[in-house]
Amino acid sequence: MKHYNHIFACGDLHDAVDIIPDFLKANDLNNCAIVQVGDYGIGFEIEKKEIRKLKYLTDRLKITNSDLFVIRGNHDNPSYFTGKYDTSNIQLVPDYTVLTLNLINILCIGGAYSIDRVNRKGYSIWKSSMVWWVDENLVYNHDKIMAMRNIDVVITHSAPSIAFPFTKGNLDYWCAIDKNLKTDVDTERLQLTQIFENLSKNNNIKQWYYGHMHMSNRMPYLNTYFNCLNINELIEINLL
Repeated sequence: MKHYNHIFACGDLHDAVDIIPDFLKANDLNNCAIVQVGDYGIGFEIEKKEIRKLKYLTDRLKITNSDLFVIRGNHDNPSYFTGKYDTSNIQLVPDYTVLTLNLINILCIGGAYSIDRVNRKGYSIWKSSMVWWVDENLVYNHDKIMAMRNIDVVITHSAPSIAFPFTKGNLDYWCAIDKNLKTDVDTERLQLTQIFENLSKNNNIKQWYYGHMHMSNRMPYLNTYFNCLNINELIEINLL
């Protein structure tokens, strides 16, 4: 099994993929693993363009012998997270995958509701592709959660209701034009809290990382440290 010099969590990218190899180059880092929390931005272009972009980033990651693991966000087409589009240095991680990196077991769960979904439903004529996906949301799988053991870190796209922030920016505006949004977002965050509570029965969750909120924050809750990552933010995963 490959041993990495460093393991990083990375916030939302929204297609700004050069952030990662530029960060590695600027800090003279090699042989790194980066787990990206979703909203990578895949699926807004037609398939052949997305494959070309994956190859471009793969070639840049090869320079530093580094690997990227991408979780599904609400700004990602779920159909890309099946293994079909993986490359030698990029894995688009299916929900409920457990990555074992340097003996750290990392549970990955993607998905979230887009608060601007009423403006994104339909097709983009300019890019000839979808701009919103009906199956974008978190899928809570109780049986898989209860079967999990030895999980050290959880990485999700959205956040449990017990973690920062306790409201999402501009949510009131979007709720005013999307009558089901508040219920959906509240349910999503409560489900993530349920995931945390059920995982904690059989696991010692030391760190939890997430994005989606476009803010940066660190907060302890019980025995877990919750890390909200801003857009393009990278921080090293450290269990100490």
